[in-house]
This record gives sequence, C-alpha cells and structure tokens, in this order.
Amino acid sequence: MQGTNFFEVAQSPYSLDWFEQGIRARLEHLSLSADTPLEHYSQTGQSLSPDNIEKMISHLELRMLEMSYLINELKLLQKLKTDVLP
Repeated sequence: MQGTNFFEVAQSPYSLDWFEQGIRARLEHLSLSADTPLEHYSQTGQSLSPDNIEKMISHLELRMLEMSYLINELKLLQKLKTDVLP
C-alpha cells in the first residue's frame, strides 16, 4: 500500500492554494444546491408522494456526505497550516 506524506506535499504554498480553491468551489456548489429539495417540492405541486420523498431523502443524504468530506478537508487544511507552514 502506498503512503502519502502530506508534509512534503504541503511545502509548496501553491499546493495549499489549490487545495483551498478546491474546498471553496465545493462549498459554493454545496450552498447553490442546498435548496434543490425545496425547488423539487414546489415543482411537484407541493405534494409529498413516496417518490418525491425518496428523491428528497437521497439528495439530503448526499449533501450530508459531501459536508462530512468538506469538514474533514477543512480539518486537514487547518492542521497543515498550523503544523507545516511557519
């Protein structure tokens, strides 16, 4: 199994800049797609059929997963900035 040494990767400020840009883009995507269940609810005549409920649940579960990944990446960025960079 191949290991990754984040301390070597983080030596370049450009790599952290790219990492931050990726996080920012994903945060923007998350915020722009946050109202998708509400839009879907409005477009279906504000009815909560089993199919509509399932679509909303799937969307919200996906957003929760994306948020947990973003939280982990933000924690990693914080650790890299405090431990690696002077």
